[in-house]
Amino acid sequence: MSLILTRTFLWLIAPALWLGSSFAYAQGILTPKPFQQGKTSNFGYYEYLPANYQEDSTAQFPLLIYLSGLGSKGDGVDDLKIILDEGLGKLIAEGEEFPFLVMMPQSWSGFWGVKNIDTYLDYIRENYRVDQSRIYITGFSAGGQGAFEYAVASPNKVTAIIPISGRGENLDICSMVNVPVWAFHNVDDPAFSSNFSIIPINKLNNCNPFPATNAKLTIYPVTGHDAWTKTYNGSGMGTEDATYDAFDQNIFDWMLQFAKDTVIADVGEDKVIFQPQTSLEVEAYAASYNGNHTYDWQQLDGPEIEIQNSTSSKLFIEAMPVGRYTFTVTAENDFREMTTDTVKVWVRPPNEAPSVTMADNGVVILPIDSVTLLGFINDPESDPFSLIWEQQEGAEGVILQFDSAQSDSAQLVVKNLREGEYSFQLSAIDEYDSVGIQSVRLTVISRTSEAIEKLPYNNSFEEIDEEGWQGYGPSNSWEQGQPAGSVVNEASDESQVWAT
Repeated sequence: MSLILTRTFLWLIAPALWLGSSFAYAQGILTPKPFQQGKTSNFGYYEYLPANYQEDSTAQFPLLIYLSGLGSKGDGVDDLKIILDEGLGKLIAEGEEFPFLVMMPQSWSGFWGVKNIDTYLDYIRENYRVDQSRIYITGFSAGGQGAFEYAVASPNKVTAIIPISGRGENLDICSMVNVPVWAFHNVDDPAFSSNFSIIPINKLNNCNPFPATNAKLTIYPVTGHDAWTKTYNGSGMGTEDATYDAFDQNIFDWMLQFAKDTVIADVGEDKVIFQPQTSLEVEAYAASYNGNHTYDWQQLDGPEIEIQNSTSSKLFIEAMPVGRYTFTVTAENDFREMTTDTVKVWVRPPNEAPSVTMADNGVVILPIDSVTLLGFINDPESDPFSLIWEQQEGAEGVILQFDSAQSDSAQLVVKNLREGEYSFQLSAIDEYDSVGIQSVRLTVISRTSEAIEKLPYNNSFEEIDEEGWQGYGPSNSWEQGQPAGSVVNEASDESQVWAT
C-alpha cells in the first residue's frame, strides 16, 4: 500500500506528518562520502538528500543523525557500505523516502563520544542547508548510548532523540530534561539490559522541573538485542508490552512534531593556545525558530584586552598576554528572546614537551631472557601525558609487557630476548601532542665458560683474541694492552692486561 503525504504548514508547528509505515515521496539521493584526512568530516558517512533538496537552493531541511552500533564500525572508506546492512541505513538503501537530511556516519571504534558527534554535527551544519531548530538523533546499541550522551552534554543542540537498545542509566539525565526522548528496548536484552533504558526514562520523568514533554519508553516482551529493525520499519507496532508506552505512532512523525522555539547559543569548547600565538577567533552558533539574531560579546575576567567585533557572531581577539580569560556572548532574536553562553581561554607560554630519562640496563646474560626497563617522565607544566613503549632494534619475537606507571615513572618488562643488540624507546605525549622521547640500548650475550662476572680476574692475556675476549654494554670501554695506570700498573702474567 502506498500513502500520499498531504503537506500543511502552521506557524511554530513542525511540518505535517505522514501516516503509517509506507512513504510516498519523490526519490531521494543516497551518496557515500568516504573519509579523507583533512578534507572531509571526522567520519566517513552516507548522506541522504530528500528529492526536493536540489529544487530550492535556499530551503532548509530538518536533519536526522543516525548512529549505528558496534557491529557497523569501520574505517569510513572500504568498510563504509556496512552502514547499509541494518537499521535505518538498510531501510533507506531499500528505497524508503524521508523529508529529512539523513546523515549516517561510521565510527572507527563502534562507539561515538560527545566531542566526535559535536565535530561531525558542526561539519554537517556548515556544509548542508540544515533547519537549526530541528536537529534529531537516533541510534541503536552503542549508537543509542551515543544519542543519550550527546543529549545530556548538549541539550541545546538537539531537538529530540530516539535511542534504541541503548543505555543512559549512569548519566546526569536531568540535563536533557527539555529534549523529548522516546526509547525502545527488548525486555530480555543479553547485550544491553533493558534497565539501561528504563532507568534513565524513569529518572527523566521525575526530574525537577518535570520535562515539558513526557519521556516515552516502549518495551518489546521478547529476547534479543535487535529492537531497532522493527522500530525503524514500524513492524513492531502492536507487539509492545502494554505496561509501557504504546508504539502507536510512526517514530519519524513523532520527531517532526518538535522544533526548538527558544533561542540557543553555543560557542564551543574552551580554548588553550600557546605563545607565540596571541590571537584567537571564536564563533558563536545561535539558532531559534524565530528569525535573525544579534550578538553582544563581553569579557568577564582575565587580563584586560580590547574586544573586536563585539556585535558579530565571530569574536576576534589579539595581543593576548599570558593568562586565563572568560568571554560571554548574548544572542537575541527578533522576538527579544535571548540566551548566553561562555567560553574560557587559557593563553600559555610555549609548550614544553615532557622529558624522558631511562635507567641504563647494560648487559643481559642468557639463559636469563627478560629484563625490566625503567623510564622517568617529567612534564614541565604538569600536563597529563600518555606513554608508548616501542622496540626500535633487535631480533623479532620480543614480548613487551607494560608493567606499571606512576605519576613520574613507567616500567616495561621485556621477555623472550635472544642474543644480540637491542634498542627500546619510551615516548611521552602530553595532551597538546608535544612529545618527549628517550631510548635505551641492551646487549644480550650467551653465558660461556669464559664469561667474567666477578672482578678482579687473573689470566694470561698475551695473545690478542678478539673472538675469545670481548667487552659488552652501552658504556663499554674495555681494552687489551700493557698497563700504564696508577691502579692497574702490572700484569699478573707477562705484560698484557684487560682493563677499563
